[in-house]
Order: sequence, then structure tokens, then C-alpha cells
Amino acid sequence: SRVRHIETDPIAAVALARLGVADVDRWLARMRRSQAEPPSTVATSPPWWPARALFSPERQLRASRRHPSDPRTAQLLRTMYYIVNVSENVSVRLEDGLAQRLRLRARAAGETLSDRLRRYAEEGVRRDEHPLITFRDGPTGRRAGVLGGPDVWEIALWIDDLGAEADPVEGLVEESVLTRSQIEAALRYRAAYPEEIDTRIELHRRETSAAAQS
Repeated sequence: SRVRHIETDPIAAVALARLGVADVDRWLARMRRSQAEPPSTVATSPPWWPARALFSPERQLRASRRHPSDPRTAQLLRTMYYIVNVSENVSVRLEDGLAQRLRLRARAAGETLSDRLRRYAEEGVRRDEHPLITFRDGPTGRRAGVLGGPDVWEIALWIDDLGAEADPVEGLVEESVLTRSQIEAALRYRAAYPEEIDTRIELHRRETSAAAQS
């Protein structure tokens, strides 16, 4: 799919963390040979760019911030962002009836058919990896939850609150109707997708704090 080119996104600095300028040259050459559309960039680094900066995201950011007006800063960041976000197009043939049902569900949710298919693919892979996990709609979007139980972030929050106990999992089993297998499934999912779960916990704590102060 065509990639958006965001010149100043800091995630771009991570893309070339392990690449040297020669690697970028080879990548651009491959893109041209395949008649793709790489962004307009230069393949050589500016003179102020540290010789080893491409091996350190932190040094890349510091160097680019010292020379924000140099157009090659934006060009390099654009190249990095492009590399990070390259995705793969996959062609799938669907039966007419199934395609129509998918389009109907997508329209009802305000999504495109591609959005719906990507979500089904992502959640399907996660379900395969974590058989006791399902996904639910809610006011704050889709959330991972335990089959027959609460959301994963809620279980993770309770485990955090019981952190002082010798066995927080056993403590939660005794204090709730959850089974050990449900709790352990939630913790495995959290370990695989920590940012997703920790963000929901942080959101809950902030909302609870704001409600208590009002």
C-alpha cells in the first residue's frame, strides 16, 4: 500500500537505527528497479550527520534537532519513515456472499472493507496465539478480554494492586470468580502487548482520579 510521508515524525529516527548509508542506497535501488514510488530523498548524509549516528536513534534525533532547517534532515527522516511503514499487499478471493456480508458489517461500523479485513486478520492471529482471549466493542474501542471473564486490562490492574502478595495470581483466584487459567491467559496477553494493556490501565487510573477530585 502507498505510505504516508510524514517528515517530522520522531518514529522515523528509529528506522535506520541499524542501517548505514550504503544500506539506504541499496534499498532505494531495489525500489527503483521494482518501479515502486520511494519518496524524493538523497541517499547520502549531510556533512553534519555523525559518522556513526545511523547506528543510534538517540544520536540521530539530536543531530537532526541541531540542524532542523537543513532540507536533508526532512529527506532522511522521510526515508526512515517510509522504510518503517512499508506494508505488503495480499490478494484474497472471497465468495460473493461472504464479501457482501463483510461489506455490510463494515458499512454498519463506519469502516471500509479493507479496514474490516485487516482487523479480522489481526484479531484472528491474536486469538490463535492466545486461545482464551477474545475481543469486544466498547465506548473506548475494541478491547481484549478473557473468555467468560472481564477485560485483560482489568485483570492486569488487579494483579498490579496485589503486587505485594507472595502469589498475586493465587490471591486474585481467592478473591474473585476467576480461574488461574483465565488470569494466566490475561497475563500472557499483557506480556505480548504491554503498551496496549498498560495504556488502558493508565486511562482508567486518570479517569478514576479525575472523578474523585470533581
